[in-house]
Amino acid sequence: MSGHTNDDLATYLSAAIQRIDAGEAASPKGSHLAGIFSRAATAFEKETKSYLSRVMAECGINFETDVRPNLREQPTFEKLTLGQSIVALQETARQRSIVFSKQLPNGLSLKSLVGTLDGVNRAWVAVKHGRQPSEATLVAELRSMRAAVQAFQREAPGS
Repeated sequence: MSGHTNDDLATYLSAAIQRIDAGEAASPKGSHLAGIFSRAATAFEKETKSYLSRVMAECGINFETDVRPNLREQPTFEKLTLGQSIVALQETARQRSIVFSKQLPNGLSLKSLVGTLDGVNRAWVAVKHGRQPSEATLVAELRSMRAAVQAFQREAPGS
């Protein structure tokens, strides 16, 4: 899924969830499901950064001067992890709360968006560090990714 688009990720997630629901992703120790999840999470991290970039632009936030100094380890934008992207979204909201709230996808609050992203991030960190979350957790977070990607596609009411 290199060079993926938002539509590609949404399609991949929908197809993966359909395969899982049909029992086509079963493997000993859940390694196939973890592979599906890792592939999706890698693309999701990129999609979240793309969303963050759009929101910062709409809010008049400069990553280098307004956000990066407030991040632990102060990574470049290109090196942001999903967890750091969550913190950057929160920092953008803190600095420009009224403008930021107009950039949220329809029906989402900052709290619900952060909760969704954080759940995906916790599962992904566990997978990357060899602590296999339950199959139910991975499937739930794949569904969360799909919902977030679909929300990122929708225009915010203030756009």
